[in-house]
Amino acid sequence: MEFPYGKITPTLPQGCIPYEQWPEFKLEALPQPFCNPVAVGHSPKGVRWSFWPLTFEEYVSDQEPDLSASDPHSTARYRFIMWRRVTTTRTPKCWWALSRAPSRVEGFIILQPDYWRMWSENARRQRKRWLTQIVHKTYTTEVVGLTEFEEAYKKSTVARSTLRESIKIAKQMEAASPGAVTYKVAKRLSDGAIKAGFAYIDSPTTQSSYYAVGFYHKDTQDLPLTLGLIDEWCTNAQKKGYRFLHLGHFWQPGESRAWKGFSLFKSKLNPIYVAYPPRLWRFARGKVF
Repeated sequence: MEFPYGKITPTLPQGCIPYEQWPEFKLEALPQPFCNPVAVGHSPKGVRWSFWPLTFEEYVSDQEPDLSASDPHSTARYRFIMWRRVTTTRTPKCWWALSRAPSRVEGFIILQPDYWRMWSENARRQRKRWLTQIVHKTYTTEVVGLTEFEEAYKKSTVARSTLRESIKIAKQMEAASPGAVTYKVAKRLSDGAIKAGFAYIDSPTTQSSYYAVGFYHKDTQDLPLTLGLIDEWCTNAQKKGYRFLHLGHFWQPGESRAWKGFSLFKSKLNPIYVAYPPRLWRFARGKVF
């Protein structure tokens, strides 16, 4: 496929596990709470939710979902199963695809001691500016709670775009697993105002971390605040012995243009891109009521 930000890699880096399969990542936090989402299955784990009269399940893995594991007592209703493969292109019996387009494109960073040397020239220049002219001089960084983070987020341009869904997911993840999300912000020293923020989820089990949501305020768009927060994320991940950083979703042709600007920004970190094959579907019989 043609991808605007770099070369698509056909496989995940060895040892890299999709964040949906991390023990620390609560899949049941992704659907809206009114759909009564519950975790189901194992190896791979998935999530089931209902919007009467329909019931759905979704999995993200290269391993085919075991539907007997998701309904061991045969108590589930009729349901539509979605399987988002990561790299495998095989289509087992009883599964079908409704599209030929990748279900999504994800970006990954393999942490190196001098990780920033892989960044674009402009990103390296802005990192140097952050370290020499901004942090500890006009801005500082600190970890805050969800409430303080969200209040600053609401004042950003991101909150008025389709990307506002990202903060909803972070809030639902926090509700499902308190403390799972870390909220780091850049505060202006002159008045203590939060002008940029960055939330992430760590997985000590898989030696990985996931970029969940970020924002900045329009009056600081010429300052590398978000890049500075990302640089600290990389540095702290190294100290924890992590190997992979997951940058999440990247825009591809056919998707909302709201994702383009932020995808372009993340592309300056020179990540590895993986295009997930088309989503597969399957229908499973079950109880009517």
